[in-house]
Amino acid sequence: MNVRREANAAKSIVTRDDLARFGDNNLTDALKRVPGITVDRPPGQDAVIRLRGLGNGYTQILVNGDPVQQGFSIDSISPAQIERIEVLRTATADMSNQAIAGTVNIVLKQARNAHKREFKVGIREYGDRLSPTISGDYADHDGALAYGLGVNASVDRDLWPAVSMTQTADRNGAPTSAYHTYSIEEQRERKLSLTPRATWKPSDTQSLSFNGLLEARQRDFEAPDSRRGEFGEKPLFANNILVTGEHATQARAATQWKSLVGKDGSVEAKLTLNLLHRRADSYFNASSENLSPILYRTIQSNLKDHSVAFSGKYALGLNAKHALDIGWDGERGRRAENRDQSETSPVDFPTENLAEDYIGIVSRLAVFAQDAWTISDRLSGYLGVRHEVLTTKTRGNVLATVNSRSSVLSPTAQVVWKIPGSTSDQLRLALARTFKAPTARELIPRRWVVNQNSATTPNFQGNPDLLPELAWGLDVGYERYLSEGAFLGVNAYGRRISRVVLSHVFRSGNTWVEEPRNSGDAEVVGLELEAKGKLKQIVDSAANVDLHAGISRNWSRLNSVPGPDNRLNRQPWLTASLGADWRLAELPLTIGSNFVFEAGGYTRLTRAQSIDVSNKRLLDMYVLLAIDKTSSLRLSATNLLAEDDAQQARFFDDSINQTWNNRNSTFRALKLVYESKH
Repeated sequence: MNVRREANAAKSIVTRDDLARFGDNNLTDALKRVPGITVDRPPGQDAVIRLRGLGNGYTQILVNGDPVQQGFSIDSISPAQIERIEVLRTATADMSNQAIAGTVNIVLKQARNAHKREFKVGIREYGDRLSPTISGDYADHDGALAYGLGVNASVDRDLWPAVSMTQTADRNGAPTSAYHTYSIEEQRERKLSLTPRATWKPSDTQSLSFNGLLEARQRDFEAPDSRRGEFGEKPLFANNILVTGEHATQARAATQWKSLVGKDGSVEAKLTLNLLHRRADSYFNASSENLSPILYRTIQSNLKDHSVAFSGKYALGLNAKHALDIGWDGERGRRAENRDQSETSPVDFPTENLAEDYIGIVSRLAVFAQDAWTISDRLSGYLGVRHEVLTTKTRGNVLATVNSRSSVLSPTAQVVWKIPGSTSDQLRLALARTFKAPTARELIPRRWVVNQNSATTPNFQGNPDLLPELAWGLDVGYERYLSEGAFLGVNAYGRRISRVVLSHVFRSGNTWVEEPRNSGDAEVVGLELEAKGKLKQIVDSAANVDLHAGISRNWSRLNSVPGPDNRLNRQPWLTASLGADWRLAELPLTIGSNFVFEAGGYTRLTRAQSIDVSNKRLLDMYVLLAIDKTSSLRLSATNLLAEDDAQQARFFDDSINQTWNNRNSTFRALKLVYESKH
């Protein structure tokens, strides 16, 4: 709480204990209970983290202050290997300003002068499928050297049964066709990760630290679909199955040097290496209603993504209340991908054989300066400016060479005012310019093909003319810090975003294609409330119960899309969470629960596209039994309500009106974890 109170930027901190409370295997499962954060996890894909309901590039994800590379899965980081997570609502110059909605900074464990052993083993049941996990952490020191190693191994088995209906009508609304699709998507993922760390302090003025991450992952995904026509034109395939086997290896190594310079200065430099190798082999088999073969497709793809980042800063303490930092932040990455597709058909169905490859070079260079000073006992200020240049160069054998360059100047100003006459209340004001850069996938004019092409499930094609989205943002917050860690905070925010990227769907011959385009401006505003404390601070005779709650109300409007409900990026208009942890005095027992609500509803995405999603309600509970001073047993039950996830996508223009209704089933999950700490 003291760190949060004295920070230049408004932030909240998620501790190790917060992350471990429900014994989650995956980091995204733990993050979904953090106030202000929502998580989308499409079947067979990596999760999308959203702040203020905005994801897909609006929320910046960092590891130890560095942006993660494209394709990096944060679920490769076990919650047991994390020291804390910082959720920043506003930008600071020393971090990338690609944070229109905010920043989630994952801080890994650091090596310290400690001697400890941690061990966890658990089993999870979900949809009658068992998923085991085992993890351990070792830390020690020898003189000036402190070191540690974390190990995590897990097998996750997931299941996504779904039923959907696709209905098509002509421009006058007269129905022309309808069909149901039945699918049961299954996935098994095996992961092994190592997280070594070390810190060497040869003197009181210098230190050299290392953090590493090495993960190997095998993912097997199977998606059988069965379609049954109700009337009109029949679907392209009555039956099909997609089977994919994917093996990925990713590594991350960061070395940081810090040294004091003179009496009031310090310098630090960091070198970070990232590596991602991924190979996927898949086949797609389509057949008619009587199971006669129509099309057989095999795909082999390989991805290699390497990057190196070098950053540093010089910090000068002008006096006890004034600090100036100047620094740089640069990264260069090379992404190479090839994809070989082979198709055959015994019934002369149109086939296409492809051999595609491309190489992309992505560079980022930024310089920054920031000045933080305490103006008086009641007032402190922060000024920062960052200039960031992004370049992307892509070439391939079947696509035109793409060269993209953009630069953004991002000033930031923040003020913290401690209210006179109070030792607990303060106000925050922040103004910042942020941006959202297009990804390589969005820039490359290559098509990604879906199994059943339609207006509501189109192919995807990149757009080399995309420009970064730019935003001016204002945050105003009130914070009250009370005894025993109690806290109350209210924050209002607003964003004015220009060059908003929207996905436009059009017809190219007989194929529906989705392409991102810059499409006007948007306004986003919201109100956030966060509270935590002990129940006995409200009721004197209450039990030892810790309470934490959060609620966010969001509004957004796309100026290029007719209203109402022309919200940005499928932003939920309301999210809320409420949790409690009860430590029993007479028993070595802790009981906790957490409820999360995320509002759904209708959203107008573009002039021709809309989506309507159901409300989400998640109820989780856990029981922690302390066996002795060093070991414990944790039983958790998550997704207790097991509500279906329903959504409707619609496309409508002068030629067609198509609606896709989908309902995914979910299951309750039980997990038992044994923990030992020495």
